Amino acid sequence: MLASNTGLFLTIFELRRKFPFLDSLMIFGAEYLIYVTFGLAILLAFRFGDKEKKALLLTLISLGISILLIWVIRLFYSEPRPFVTYNIDPLIQRIKDPSFPSGHTTTMAVVAFSFYYYKSKFAPIFAIFLLWVGFARVFVGVHYPLDILGGMIAGLVSVHIAWYFKNWLRRYV
Repeated sequence: MLASNTGLFLTIFELRRKFPFLDSLMIFGAEYLIYVTFGLAILLAFRFGDKEKKALLLTLISLGISILLIWVIRLFYSEPRPFVTYNIDPLIQRIKDPSFPSGHTTTMAVVAFSFYYYKSKFAPIFAIFLLWVGFARVFVGVHYPLDILGGMIAGLVSVHIAWYFKNWLRRYV
């Protein structure tokens, strides 16, 4: 599995610098789309209905849980980033913290799943953004595909814990 993880990373990473527009799109996705996503989530929460407000609140609570979850995971498993292992030049700034799981992907998954849990009509947009960021983080050379999958799972688990806690709290408060 690890060999296919590395092989898939190298296959995706080799696409860089072949199509300048694609490079720009992936750099934007890897570095800046996370900010656009939060701006959009806040805008939707204030512009649209109750679902979006609740989804934004679930997002914020889930982000706190995800930070703790990633911290615990990285205590027990520390994978170096691909550019460290293979001495390659990523398309974005080098970050030295562990590669697994992808924090950007975890954050994007938290937003996407929070809006999905509330059945917001905007959930598919956030799902597309999640996939874009995940692919982009591999494309620019800062994550392996399994880091992305791990980030998606960490995001889902964080939202599920927050959702369960919210429902549990509602019974007693």
